[in-house]
Amino acid sequence: MNSMKLCLLQNFSNYVLFVIVFMGSGVLYLFVDPHQRGFFCNDDAIKYPFKISTISIPVLYTIAAILPIIAMCLGETIHTLSIIKERETVGSMKSSRSRLICEQISHLCVTFLFGLDVTQFTSDIMKYSVGRLRPHFLDVCKPMDYNCTGNYVDVFKCGAVSDSGIKQARLSFPSGHAAMSMYGMVYLVLYIQQRLHIPTVWLIKPFIQVLCLYLTLYCGLTRIFDYWHHPTDVLTGFILGLLVALIMVTQVNNFFAVQEILPASDRERRASSVKII
Repeated sequence: MNSMKLCLLQNFSNYVLFVIVFMGSGVLYLFVDPHQRGFFCNDDAIKYPFKISTISIPVLYTIAAILPIIAMCLGETIHTLSIIKERETVGSMKSSRSRLICEQISHLCVTFLFGLDVTQFTSDIMKYSVGRLRPHFLDVCKPMDYNCTGNYVDVFKCGAVSDSGIKQARLSFPSGHAAMSMYGMVYLVLYIQQRLHIPTVWLIKPFIQVLCLYLTLYCGLTRIFDYWHHPTDVLTGFILGLLVALIMVTQVNNFFAVQEILPASDRERRASSVKII
């Protein structure tokens, strides 16, 4: 138990950074208004009816965060135990099993969650800066007191009483659902590529990976046929999630580099012995 507490304390600063980025989206939602964009009277793209989302927020976080974390925790536990067993056979591993597993899982999860936060925060910054109207904007806003003589309307009032609903109706670009689901599933696909090895059933890896990508594709498509996003919103969200996942995997966690499992004390000792010439 003490080793696990020590592991969590060593990663405290990383968790603080994770919380700071997470709070950024909350600050935007509570204190910032999106860009006030007008509309064209003949714009059919914003005349769709309002529909309840097929993929709710809890379901989105299950797809983008909970499923990948559960899978990676199981994968790291099995992987670390196999390494420990191999090292113990030759007498080169003396550290606590629980501590090593905790270090591996903690490092992987906090990095994954930090990338998910970056994806969401970046998406929110773009949403509030652009202020693109959702396909169901007119149905939610119910604009009144406006003149269509010049075709483009930038002075109007919303007849709807829900301020939060009107605010949400101005946050179409890009799709946060598409960005976050793409990030979570691409991260998981690349993790599976590195960790899952079943020689006797070699198609199981691509089968699971394709299912992950189908899941994020469906999540994005629902945003279009539920009239919450335009197709370009979803496409941009996919690209954003993909880019952040690739950066986190290749530059931060570096899945595809040769990794060595060592206790934190051994890594610190090795790092302190490196001399810069």
